[in-house]
Amino acid sequence: APYLFQNYDKPIVLIGSSSSPEANELERLAVGLSGALLGNNPKKLRGVLERLERSQGAGLLGDDDDDDNDIKTVAGISLSAVGMDEEGPFLLDSDLIGGLIRKKTMSLTSGVIVLDFNHAAFQTDDEGLKVDLTRALSSLAKQLYEDEGLLSVYVNVKPDGAAVSEEAEAIEKEVMVPFSDYELCVKNEGAEKDDGPTWEDLKWELNRIVARALLPPPVVGATGGSNTADLVMGLNTFFVSLTFPEVEMAAPYVEQMCQDVDSLEYRVDLLAAAKEYSKGEGDNGDGEKGEDESGGSGDPRFDILYQQQRLRAMCRPFAQRAPGLPFAGTTIIDDALPIVYTVRTANQAGTWPDD
Repeated sequence: APYLFQNYDKPIVLIGSSSSPEANELERLAVGLSGALLGNNPKKLRGVLERLERSQGAGLLGDDDDDDNDIKTVAGISLSAVGMDEEGPFLLDSDLIGGLIRKKTMSLTSGVIVLDFNHAAFQTDDEGLKVDLTRALSSLAKQLYEDEGLLSVYVNVKPDGAAVSEEAEAIEKEVMVPFSDYELCVKNEGAEKDDGPTWEDLKWELNRIVARALLPPPVVGATGGSNTADLVMGLNTFFVSLTFPEVEMAAPYVEQMCQDVDSLEYRVDLLAAAKEYSKGEGDNGDGEKGEDESGGSGDPRFDILYQQQRLRAMCRPFAQRAPGLPFAGTTIIDDALPIVYTVRTANQAGTWPDD
C-alpha cells in the first residue's frame, strides 16, 4: 500500500545478487545508504557500530580486517544475513533479527540488512549446499518482508553480456519481486571500484527511493508540504514527451529539454525494449537470457526500468524546476524532474495494442 512506511523506524533490506563477490554491489550500496541515513557522520556511525558489536547483532557484522579503531573508516554499516566462519557458511534467522528490531537495537539508522544470493558463501562446488542456502535465504526474505514488515529494495544487477540462468529467473519471480517494495537496476556501474560518476548516480537513486518511501501521505488540495503537488509539479505544469527508442539517444538534447519544464513523459510504448517485451523476446534459445542484438540486456523489463533511471540521472545536472526531497530527517537531497510514465495505446496516439 502507498505510504506504508510513514514514521518507519526499522532497518532497510537490500535483496538481490551481486554480479560477483568481488564487485559486491549490494554491500557497497548498503554502506553508502547507511552512511547517508546518519548524515555521513563517522562519529555517530562508530557509536552505532559499537552498540551492534555489544549485542547479538555482532553476527550480522561479519569479519572486518580494516582498522576499526579509526572512526574515519566507518563510512556505513552493512549487515549481511549470510556469513562465513571456520565451520563454513551460516545464515542468521528471522527470530534473531526480529528480536533486535523489537529491542530497538536495529532501526532505520543502525545499518542496512543485505540478502545477497551471490555472497561468497555461494561460491562452492557443493550444489546441495547452494540449494540449501538459496532456500534458507529465500525463506528469510519472506519472513523479513511479511512478518517484520521491513522496507525492501530489490537491487537487480545485470551487467552487459551476462547470461541469466533459468534458476536466477525463478529466484527473481518467486523471491526478489514478491518480497520487495522498490527496485534499483544496476548494469556495469559495479565495476567502478573508485566510485565513479555512474556509481554515484546509483547511490543517489537508492537514496531517492528511500526518501520517497518515507514521505508522509499527500493531502488532496494541500499546499506547501513535502509531498504536495505545488512543490513536486508546480502550479502551472509543462512537460516534454520523449519519442526515442533508446533513452541514451536523448543525451545530446537533455540540457535543452530540461529548460522551463516541470516533468518529462517517458513514452514506454515507443521504446525498443517495450516492443521486445510485447513479443516475449530475450531468450537466446538455450534457456538463458543474454545481451540482445540492439545492445539491451536481453531482459526487456529490466531495460525499461534501467532506462527510466538513466533518464533521471541525465536530467539532474540541467533540471531547473526539480523540487527538494527530505531524506530521513537528516538532510535534503536534490530530486530529479518528475517522470510521467506512460504506455499509450493505438487509440491514444501510441503504439501499444488497445487490447
